[in-house]
Amino acid sequence: MREIPAHRRASCAQIRHQRERHLRARTAAAEESDVEINLTTWPTVDEQALPEPQRANFLARVRAVRLYLSGADGKEIQAKAGISRGQVYRLITERCLAPHPDGRIFGWRGLLPHQRIRPYTRTAPLAVNPWGGGAVGALQALFLSAAGQGLEAEFRQQILGNRKTLESSRRPRAVLYRWILTALRERGFEQRGEWPFNVAKQGYKAICHYMDTVIAAAPLRTRCALLGGPEAERKTRTGDGTRRPPLRLFERVECDAHKLDVRMVGSCPPRTAATSRASSTASGWSC
Repeated sequence: MREIPAHRRASCAQIRHQRERHLRARTAAAEESDVEINLTTWPTVDEQALPEPQRANFLARVRAVRLYLSGADGKEIQAKAGISRGQVYRLITERCLAPHPDGRIFGWRGLLPHQRIRPYTRTAPLAVNPWGGGAVGALQALFLSAAGQGLEAEFRQQILGNRKTLESSRRPRAVLYRWILTALRERGFEQRGEWPFNVAKQGYKAICHYMDTVIAAAPLRTRCALLGGPEAERKTRTGDGTRRPPLRLFERVECDAHKLDVRMVGSCPPRTAATSRASSTASGWSC
């Protein structure tokens, strides 16, 4: 076996020392920060629903995070969980504490194998092959390009914006799809032969998926107005029944019927002191 030269050994030792010092500095900064890590509030994961290889990987990460936060050193974490201390630090700061689209942090969900934390962002230039492949993330890259500046905001306004009085609440996909193609033509994308004009379906699937994502991320009232019109939006102001007063079992009864050719008769006992706590709206039956 060839002996490693002294200057190379010194260089490797210096690099290793710099990495360890950088990790200690980052760990100390995290421990001295105002961020409080409360594991009891982290969103949980149903580990029993995971396939066996993924479950073993997930439980190893959970064990490593608990050891790290309990103050275990790197050797103990490596021996009990098979993960280095630096990797555990990155799992916590870059995945577990990252904001989730639901408004909370990822929590334990950030330890799921192959769980994407940040949305995909294309960095390589588009190179569409003859079969239409190689255009993953093309729409987002288009919005971020110099020629597409401001187009995403305009398109979102077309999807979620208010409509005229005689226009339907939600514009059909075909109308929105034609709108963005027209906007791209005006910006010279078709003339330059750029995406989506260089693929067979002209980006229809990606653009429709973007529409659905924008609508799904909108507030509840906005979604109701788009999907059900002004009447559905007005109904959301009255609540969904989840904050009704807690009553005894069967003290409130509701009966909903739709297009049923039946007759129903219900009786309600007279109001007494024992039932005075019940809401006045519960004094009868309705169908």
